[in-house]
Amino acid sequence: MIPQRRERVSETQRKRNQKGGRYASNKKPVKKSKSSNVNRKPLLIGALVFLILSVLILFWFIADMIGWLPGLENTVDRETQAIVFVNPGCTELIPEPSRMNFDAIGTTQELRISTNLSCDEKLYCSSSDVAVATISQEAIQEVGTEFKSNTFTITSVGEGTTTITFTCGNMTIGIPVTVSASTGSGDENDPVVNIVPELNWNEVEFTTMEDSVQLKVTNLPEGATVIWMSGDSSIASVDENGIVTPVGSGETQITCDVNGSTAQVKIHCDIQQETTVNDDGAHLESTDVSVSVGEKFPLFLYNSKSEHIDDIAYVVDDAAICEVVDNYVRALSSGTTKVRVIYGDQEFVCIVRVG
Repeated sequence: MIPQRRERVSETQRKRNQKGGRYASNKKPVKKSKSSNVNRKPLLIGALVFLILSVLILFWFIADMIGWLPGLENTVDRETQAIVFVNPGCTELIPEPSRMNFDAIGTTQELRISTNLSCDEKLYCSSSDVAVATISQEAIQEVGTEFKSNTFTITSVGEGTTTITFTCGNMTIGIPVTVSASTGSGDENDPVVNIVPELNWNEVEFTTMEDSVQLKVTNLPEGATVIWMSGDSSIASVDENGIVTPVGSGETQITCDVNGSTAQVKIHCDIQQETTVNDDGAHLESTDVSVSVGEKFPLFLYNSKSEHIDDIAYVVDDAAICEVVDNYVRALSSGTTKVRVIYGDQEFVCIVRVG
């Protein structure tokens, strides 16, 4: 073994090394925190993933309940499920015939109402006017291949119209029934014609004694005769041609009779001649006008010099019948109403009859 030569270090060099010479170490010891030994990053990532999954599952559950997304039920094997049949109730309500006409009182006809076979609802029936026609409460029941039916008996009682109503579950249907008198003798030269009289007016109002209205039966058969009658001739009179004239203030009715079948018109007489002329000479050019739907006519207020009075206002009692635009009255629908012209503290009335 070859001995190695050892350098000798002088005292001066040794002291330098101790004071931080080039051989001295410049590194300071690092103090480690106890908490730094634990790495928190994986825990935070795991918590975030868990939160996201929870939100997604909650969203899917809510969306499945309200139908936004298909749910687990779509994956169920339908072949293994029990089939449950739900009775839909009444889905069909078919009348035969759909309307009925009687030409004599005291006669009967059959009315059949058909429903779907699966219907187990109770069928209710009624007549809106038993003075015209009645319906039997017992019916003949039949069951076919597609429908089951109930056949009722309808009896005519008096002249007029009524509606036979059937209700089954949520289904309702009405069958119009007409009972009319016969005109004519029934032989070849005078055939029987059945009508319910229809008049050109339902209601008439008079405000002056000079007014008059022509009543007509709009569906009168050829050769048939009409008898006109006034309920109170002291209020309104009617001649053989159906012309009605006021006699005094009050209310009554005019009746027409066609071989026992009747119809009526209400008559209102409110004589107010003082409303059309006053001490200043102001007056309307028209106080009672008959027009057709869509027609119009001027309605001006004049002074004693026959000049237009502009400072006026119009009030229509029934705006569905007529309207006033730029001093012109335009008819909108059938009926009778009043147009009131207001001038200061005075009021002038024009009766408007729309036929």
